[in-house]
Amino acid sequence: MPYNRGYSLDEIHRILCESERRERPSRGSELGHAITQHADGRGDILDKRYRSVIHLFATMEQNRASGPIPNGLLAPSSFVGNDSRFFTRLDLIRAVYQALNSPIGQRELAGLASRPWVTIEVPLDRSLGIRAEAAAHPTMRLGSGKAKKVSEARGPSTLRQGIALAVFVLIDRVRAGDPECAIHIHTAYPAAVG
Repeated sequence: MPYNRGYSLDEIHRILCESERRERPSRGSELGHAITQHADGRGDILDKRYRSVIHLFATMEQNRASGPIPNGLLAPSSFVGNDSRFFTRLDLIRAVYQALNSPIGQRELAGLASRPWVTIEVPLDRSLGIRAEAAAHPTMRLGSGKAKKVSEARGPSTLRQGIALAVFVLIDRVRAGDPECAIHIHTAYPAAVG
């Protein structure tokens, strides 16, 4: 079975669920995150990828005796200036379906026979009605040359909700030489929202 073949909506949903929180086959430490960061697994796109911290103690008495958490948020490993997500898991599945089954997607998927991973970015027809939202957070550049770093700045974030006009998908092959040509969808997100 080749990598570049027709994929059904059900098959894409199964692949997305199997890929979620699984280590990326080509780079072991990165975890698949299409659903948790770019679909219904994430409630607020304006969260700048901060995560809530919950302290649990061994006994109920210790929980009651503990004071408030000084900083109840865990900062992301790196700052993200622009972020996007699909409103629902079905929107994500439909967008990935369009990407994988498009002529561009089929051409890129054929490359998995010789490369460990490929990227697909395709435009989406507005008439599909795939709902998405995008956020932009204020940034500032620190340093110069190789030491230049982008960091979070003060100011309001912007939010745009609408229809996904393009999708980006990062795909790994699960194993080299796999006769079933299994794929890992590491991430998929709206590349443009209008």
